[in-house]
Amino acid sequence: MTIASYLTGPLVSIRALEADDAKHAGTWHPAVFGINAHRGEAILKEEQESFSRERRLGVVLTDSGELVGGLLLHLRALHAEANLTIAPTRGDADELRAAALQLVIPWLRDEAEYSTISSEIAADWPLTIAAAEALGMLPTIRLREWLARPGGRTDLLVYQVLNPFWEKEASLKAIPASQRVSPAVATKRGVDGGEADASA
Repeated sequence: MTIASYLTGPLVSIRALEADDAKHAGTWHPAVFGINAHRGEAILKEEQESFSRERRLGVVLTDSGELVGGLLLHLRALHAEANLTIAPTRGDADELRAAALQLVIPWLRDEAEYSTISSEIAADWPLTIAAAEALGMLPTIRLREWLARPGGRTDLLVYQVLNPFWEKEASLKAIPASQRVSPAVATKRGVDGGEADASA
């Protein structure tokens, strides 16, 4: 299967899930308890036959194409939520998740141009947190002891990033209305802010 270049990284790539991936549903489906191939097939079929704001994609190793996880997207008019799942059997799950996040966030922000993008990240995923913060994401929500872990629980964090375009819009709105200059007026003014010579 052809994978878009902006969804291909040195470690992992993002691709569409195929019917045959149902056999590995426990790898890409986010659930406390694993699901079998029959249920995985039903999930993929339901999503193909219905209109939904949810989209599932697979996370694969770039060098071998091995399916190692999944990406669940919740897409709205201006906001996108991207949550990653990596197979619980992987000892390098945090590294793979961080690498996938570095592909997904720029894609949704710069290519798809969503105004805000959020992602749920467990507090005990240091590499994923570091990747999120390197992308300019900020923690906006903390759910205390939300996730069960062997011998205890850990917090769930929601990281979010604002599209730079909307940051500029917000900065413009912060300027008092009396000081704003429309593009039409700006073109009639001189470089120093004074009125341009009408005879020019």
